[in-house]
Amino acid sequence: MKRIIRVMALACCVLLLLPSSVMADAAIDGGHNYQAADFYVVVDAWDGYVNFRYGPGLEYGINYPIYNGEVLYVFETAENYYDDLPWGHVEYGGTYGWISLTEVSFMEAPEPETYPAPVYESVDQYNMVDAWDGYCNLRTDAGIAYDIITPIYNGEVLHVTSLCYNPQDGLYWGYTQYNGMNGWISISQTTQVAAPQPETTTAQAEPPAPSPAVSSAAWLVSDAFYQEDSGYIYTIPMVNLDSEEIKTLNASIYDDLYPQIQQAVKDEVPWEELIASSYTWSVNGDILSLVIRYGYAGPWHEYKVYNLSVSQQKLLNDTAVIGIAGYSEEEYLQMAASAMEQGFVRASQMVPHEENEMYETAYNRAHEETMSEENIAAAMPFLNAKGNLSIIAEIGLIMMQNSSSWTELDLVTPYSEESDADIYVRVNAPAGFTNLKTESGSSGNVLISIPNGQKILIFDTVDNAEDGSKWGETIYCGFRGWIPMSEASE
Repeated sequence: MKRIIRVMALACCVLLLLPSSVMADAAIDGGHNYQAADFYVVVDAWDGYVNFRYGPGLEYGINYPIYNGEVLYVFETAENYYDDLPWGHVEYGGTYGWISLTEVSFMEAPEPETYPAPVYESVDQYNMVDAWDGYCNLRTDAGIAYDIITPIYNGEVLHVTSLCYNPQDGLYWGYTQYNGMNGWISISQTTQVAAPQPETTTAQAEPPAPSPAVSSAAWLVSDAFYQEDSGYIYTIPMVNLDSEEIKTLNASIYDDLYPQIQQAVKDEVPWEELIASSYTWSVNGDILSLVIRYGYAGPWHEYKVYNLSVSQQKLLNDTAVIGIAGYSEEEYLQMAASAMEQGFVRASQMVPHEENEMYETAYNRAHEETMSEENIAAAMPFLNAKGNLSIIAEIGLIMMQNSSSWTELDLVTPYSEESDADIYVRVNAPAGFTNLKTESGSSGNVLISIPNGQKILIFDTVDNAEDGSKWGETIYCGFRGWIPMSEASE
């Protein structure tokens, strides 16, 4: 009873202390009184952290904890009539969510950080993509704050003509071209290599007829529409083939995406993830695979996949793509189910939780939806930039409300080739938490702290010769890194 009284008292105090700007533009919606806000808070919770939730209330799922000392900007508040608490809408780590305003202190706006101007230099070098998660992002400018144009998968060799050090993110960036698109890649996700040697050909009396295979045909896909607005880039793809079937496909894609783009521009959508119309494509032999992100209805994107025969200029059905990749329908379904199971297990580690009946119910529901025969059959196959058979599949997320995420899964080289070696552990560190690091050793940088009691999946372990300890690789809150196994127990 004492705990309940304390929370209610704090809630009343916070409502009285809110700045006057909070009281403007009120809107009541389903038990919440939403109000525009403009103030800063610092996390100051009695137990060391505040939970970062998907919505304004205790009934919403938890993204992850935000620890004391973090400064947050509150741009909207809400009163929850069910838990009788005030809530603040904030952005943290690139994600938007809600925190209880009973676990913060109010503060003056911090002085804006200033950084030196980026430093550019001309170079002439080649870098091979060699990222820990299998790909790097080609961005519109030199920095992680800029929009993603397309992913580039490991093994691709790129010609870098300019380097830029960005003091704001502390990274070096390289300017390059990929599939006819110009942009910047993080040099930290590449390895510098020697310039590729030009191919030598033997003179022939008569040149051979051109092959229908188009392994590097940048001309095949271009922008049917391009618009930049408020820092966002909107594009609609077009396949540059002349058959009536492809012309009809191009018209259908345009008719689907153009109204969404115009609505997004009109609404001045503040979250990049709500914007539709990004796409990637790859060519392997005679197959062109085009993957388009749709959906302006909410934060969870929808996708459509189109596989085409370039020589025949027509769409291919899923059975044809699977057969061309060298697999039977039965093998494909088994591979898809295995990859989706692993994808679900890893997605479940991105949501911190407590082992209780509510979480177990949510876990079972999300797992059942993910692994249903209908959902596995709905996965969309294609050939990725590495030439591997892949799928776009719907993976259920473990929250206190229904939600899911469309995810790209590689069927040929899934997460772990030895899934039996995967183990679950609970964090059990003397400090009350363990640090997830970029490398398996004390020299690695800290990505995020994981509190004691958190259950996580370890899918690889290594022995560090430098400190003589064993480290485990895991994913937590979307960060992939390493923890000392001495601070965890099975």
